[in-house]
Amino acid sequence: SRQRLQFLWGSASLSRFPSASCPDLLMTTIDDGSRAVAACTGEGVSLEKLGYYFEQSETEVRITFRVTGTPIITACDFWDSGCKLRINIDGRHYFFDVRAFSNSINPSASRSVVHVKRQKVVVVVVKREPSIEWKQLRA
Repeated sequence: SRQRLQFLWGSASLSRFPSASCPDLLMTTIDDGSRAVAACTGEGVSLEKLGYYFEQSETEVRITFRVTGTPIITACDFWDSGCKLRINIDGRHYFFDVRAFSNSINPSASRSVVHVKRQKVVVVVVKREPSIEWKQLRA
C-alpha cells in the first residue's frame, strides 16, 4: 500500500516494501520543502550562528557565546575529546557540539557557566595537558 503525508511546505512519500525479515519496513522519500521544515524543527539552532570566540590560559580554554534573552542550560556533557551543550533562550532551543577538540581535555573538571547580566554563556574546557597552546578549537 502507498501512503502520503502532507507537511506545511511540502510532502513526503512513504512506500511499504515488505520483506521476510521486516514486513512493515518503510522507505521514505522527502522533497526539498519538507527537508527545510525538518531542519527548522530539529534540535534547535546552532550557537555558532550567533557567534562565539575562544580564549585560553595555560590550564583552560573558554568558549564564549553572546546571547540575547535569558539562557538556561538544559544539558552540557564533556568527554575526553569533545562536548555537547544544549541551552534554551526564551523558549528557543540552541546547541553547540564539538566531536573532537584539537587537544584532549579533562571532562570531569570542565564546566559551563551562564552570566545572565552580561548575556553570555561560557563553556570552560580544562586542558588535559596544561601549557600546550591550542592553535584552533577543533581537530
